[in-house]
Amino acid sequence: MGVLVTCHGLSSQLSVYEDDNGNNADDRSLTTWGVYGDPTSEVVEVLLFGQPPDGWKVDSPHEIPGAEAGSTLKIKPLTELKPEVKYSLSGLSRHHAISVDFTVEDFARIGPNDVLAPADRKTMKIMSREAFVRTARKGCD
Repeated sequence: MGVLVTCHGLSSQLSVYEDDNGNNADDRSLTTWGVYGDPTSEVVEVLLFGQPPDGWKVDSPHEIPGAEAGSTLKIKPLTELKPEVKYSLSGLSRHHAISVDFTVEDFARIGPNDVLAPADRKTMKIMSREAFVRTARKGCD
């Protein structure tokens, strides 16, 4: 489950992507799954790979122009989370949220009223959902 605190009802998005291409410079693809839409509440909970929130849509696989002339980055659909693979969950609503890096092995450590959240840009920590929402609201200003 991804949790996003939206800012002032602005169009928002939440995505999870595989952050484990093995530093293969020839692999010009990104494996991702995401949803986007207009929030109907301040806090949006998204079941990964599940039905999107009311009024939201699931992103479609596509290609985007690459950094080098004539190159493209192929967006491939992420359909499941696999053990021992690093993922990042990111959100956007007025501002980009700090990405949350995780593996499926992290799930066993997270309690039912907790979330895995960034302590800073490189370190993740488990915190209560309530504390996460309070902290995330500050990022809307």
